[in-house]
Amino acid sequence: MKKPKIGISIFGQGHLAINLIRFVNNSKKFNLKNIICNKNESIFDKSLEDWCRYKKIKFSKSFNSLKSGKRDVGISILYDKKIPKRIIKKFGLIFNCHYSVLPKFRGINPVHWAIKNKDEIGLTLHKIEPTIDTGKILKQFKTKKTFNNAFSATSFLNQKAFVMIKNFLDRGIKKKEYFGLSQTEVSKNKNYFGKKDKFKLGKHIAFFQKKSRYNFYDGTNSKISTLIISNEDENKNFKLPKNGKVFKLKIGKKKNFFNDNLKVVSKKNYKELVFIAEKLLRNNVYFDITHVHTKVNKKLSSLIKRLSKKIVYTTSYD
Repeated sequence: MKKPKIGISIFGQGHLAINLIRFVNNSKKFNLKNIICNKNESIFDKSLEDWCRYKKIKFSKSFNSLKSGKRDVGISILYDKKIPKRIIKKFGLIFNCHYSVLPKFRGINPVHWAIKNKDEIGLTLHKIEPTIDTGKILKQFKTKKTFNNAFSATSFLNQKAFVMIKNFLDRGIKKKEYFGLSQTEVSKNKNYFGKKDKFKLGKHIAFFQKKSRYNFYDGTNSKISTLIISNEDENKNFKLPKNGKVFKLKIGKKKNFFNDNLKVVSKKNYKELVFIAEKLLRNNVYFDITHVHTKVNKKLSSLIKRLSKKIVYTTSYD
């Protein structure tokens, strides 16, 4: 008699979550039950929500429709909310992939803090508990490599994280090796960094420390970056540049469109577009070329000039 598949729920964002979903869907041991997307996604990563819409895969942004059982496993991948106790209890095992060598740098921006403090870079798979990043350690990865910016470190860790989680699911759960080691030296406030602490990062709050070409932290190399400002949807004539990344700021709703080299951020008004453009600028990125397909206000126009090496004003895609 065949053993029933283990149900998998994934919470979070980005290409790492997408790759894990692909792995689960192709596995004979696991069954994908839930996808809970972040409400706010990283500007440097692929959109899990867009990918789900494009693939016509069900997802949610809340726990209301979550289905789980005592044999099920939950995985948090850069999830932007604290998971409540009532949800934790629904799973046989629920764990988080945290981007530091715990117990160091609990909370948000762990990679930034590790670089600022010239500390080791790594990953920790740990059980999720009501208190943030204090659960028992399941697996850890450390590297002696050094990084001068959070973008490069995150790109490196993303690649390691997929292998780490995949191997744990394949081997750890099979062997029941998920009891974990306690973080005995962690007190409630020690090494925890919240939202208010990010201002203490100084220059290290930016993903790049000097002007760098826009890219995704998926481990790929971008030889050209393109910024598009538009109120139009992608059409059949829209071609992505080879070996490049495209970041699109759009007014209004977007279609169910997804491409590995395209990031579309859709906002209701120019004020929100300005906020995203300012965020890109704060992180020290530039675009090789910018295509402006719609009218822009003075503030946004000024930001585009600071972000772009070359600007082309058109009314439609070439």
